[in-house]
Amino acid sequence: AGVVVDFVPKGATHSERVVSLHSLLDSDFYREGARVTPAPRRRSARRARRKLSPAPWLVPVTQDVARRLAVIQRTGYPNSSRSHFQGTDIWSTADPSAPQGVGWLGRYLDRLPAPVDPLTAWATVRETPRTLLARTVGVASIPSVAEYAFASPNTGADAQAARQSATRIASHVPVDQPHLAFVNSTAQAAFATLDRVAQVATYAPTVAYPNNGFGQALQMIAGAITRGVGTSIYWVQTGGYDTHAGQNTNVANGSYNTLMTTLNGGLVAFYRDLLNQGLLSDTLVLQFSEFGRRISE
Repeated sequence: AGVVVDFVPKGATHSERVVSLHSLLDSDFYREGARVTPAPRRRSARRARRKLSPAPWLVPVTQDVARRLAVIQRTGYPNSSRSHFQGTDIWSTADPSAPQGVGWLGRYLDRLPAPVDPLTAWATVRETPRTLLARTVGVASIPSVAEYAFASPNTGADAQAARQSATRIASHVPVDQPHLAFVNSTAQAAFATLDRVAQVATYAPTVAYPNNGFGQALQMIAGAITRGVGTSIYWVQTGGYDTHAGQNTNVANGSYNTLMTTLNGGLVAFYRDLLNQGLLSDTLVLQFSEFGRRISE
């Protein structure tokens, strides 16, 4: 089944109705016994308190958050694939007829006027996701700012001289040798962005991010936005959702709660950090997965 989230306004009392996404789901959800808890009467407030207590990983949604949040329902395509691999490709390309093509964000990158900044897009995973695959634009894959550096066995002036030599070698882009031209132009782009990415290493966030891959990737992105490296599109990825009957939703340390804690913790920290920096209004966060199932499925 999918994830259902209750949004509880900050400071809400148990005599108020709860704004719920349940009402946006189709009727088969209710046929399975789910229901929206109505506003309780005063004499049943104690019992209602138990019903309306949110999960420990949920954070009350303030008016500011509610104003910025949009839930897009019923998105998809006919005969939706239930293959994780094909489903991911279809959502990545937005083209069920050609799921092995370029990504939908890649098509956007291809439309940008040349020359395209090497850091226009930044993936925080080692392999470029299909969503960002483009025909004419390369995407930087930088999972770690510390590791995105010129590697040399030397130090000091010798290391600097080695980087300068490598930069000069990469500057040769022969038109009659397309493969060499591709390698050297890619190296050129990397050399041109090393110092810009290095600025992110000194970023001190205004909030504490979770110490996991998802949270640290979002912290890196917040640092890049704050330092003004010039990236327009960032890609963050988190997995482990293929739990089927092993979600253990009623277990405190079960798969479902663990996954939701990871997602919630990273996004809340990212939201608050950008809000504190005055950059939230310039940022759009879009989350999607390869497919979903109705509860009857």
